[in-house]
Amino acid sequence: MKIEPYDLCHIGIKLKSFVDLNILKDKVREVLSKNGYDLVDKALIDAEKRVIKGVICSKDNTTVELNYPANALNIVGKESANVSKIFSEVVNILPDIGYDTTATVIFYEILANLNIKLDKNPQDILTNSSTIDLKSLRDIKDVGVTGVLISNKDKAPEYAIFSLIIEPSPNSPRDRLVIRLQYRSRDTKEILTFQRSIEDRLTKIIESLGG
Repeated sequence: MKIEPYDLCHIGIKLKSFVDLNILKDKVREVLSKNGYDLVDKALIDAEKRVIKGVICSKDNTTVELNYPANALNIVGKESANVSKIFSEVVNILPDIGYDTTATVIFYEILANLNIKLDKNPQDILTNSSTIDLKSLRDIKDVGVTGVLISNKDKAPEYAIFSLIIEPSPNSPRDRLVIRLQYRSRDTKEILTFQRSIEDRLTKIIESLGG
């Protein structure tokens, strides 16, 4: 089993609606430009010419971005360690530029998409790990368990959501699992602790499935 480079590694800072992202952008750019970040002026615009996403700056193959519809400040990259480091730096400067995180932040959110290379067939692993009796479907060719969802969404408040989806990769279904993970917290320490432990947690889960 091998955890491959992330397709996406994201830690978002969901801000309250009264936070003006354009003012925040200028303040963040000013500080980060003095701390080794490269300034970037790149925007994604929709059909009605509204800015959907704006990149503020970058460092270590990781970008600091604004998501205007979500009113969020996001750290996005493909290397978990770099995303964690830059998230810490960004969060730490917010109080210094006039943003009390207790007053302005609704929650922090980890989003991660990655692939795990296996020596076994992913669908066989998922099927064999399940206690579901599929004998009544044995006349159907290739039927099996093709996904696992682990979640607390039905009971958790919006700021404490966890979701983990494990499926065969659509791009490489015979030897890779694709993982989609979401985790929210109001606590920066919890976010960083979870982010730094993602690969260990996933390894234990896949091993428990027989991977």
